[in-house]
Amino acid sequence: MGSRGPLPKPGSSESERGRNTANRRTKIDPEATLPKCPGDLPDDAAKRFWKQHAKSLFEKGWLTPQDVPAFVRLCHTWSQLCELDQKLKDEGLTTVSSTGVCRAHPAASLRVSTEKQFLALSVQFGMSPTSRQRVPPAENVEPVRMRRQRDLETKYL
Repeated sequence: MGSRGPLPKPGSSESERGRNTANRRTKIDPEATLPKCPGDLPDDAAKRFWKQHAKSLFEKGWLTPQDVPAFVRLCHTWSQLCELDQKLKDEGLTTVSSTGVCRAHPAASLRVSTEKQFLALSVQFGMSPTSRQRVPPAENVEPVRMRRQRDLETKYL
């Protein structure tokens, strides 16, 4: 049986080399203020989405002035989803052509593609369960190494 290479050296794991997520946390600028809701949001659904999520994302350090255009796009996409949901609710999921063929409503496929776009954008802002695990919140202080934090948690259990 062949060898797979040398044994790893102590302290060579990802966390020991400082490549874990705790060391990648961004610092919050203490003078930064919450970006204002832009006036070009299309309707009430987009504005409600902004007001509902912008403050918490800003407090976590995930919404900065540089991120506003992407977050506006996310609000636009949410607004489109709301419109498509209402259209499908009013008109139904299927349509009947003039020849009598029953087909899926065109808005249904448009909604699927819009939802994919919304989910992809929401991951960038840590708005899905898995993305919240990968993107650590910003901190004002130096991060504690995960190994030390884990040791403290197990010591007092």
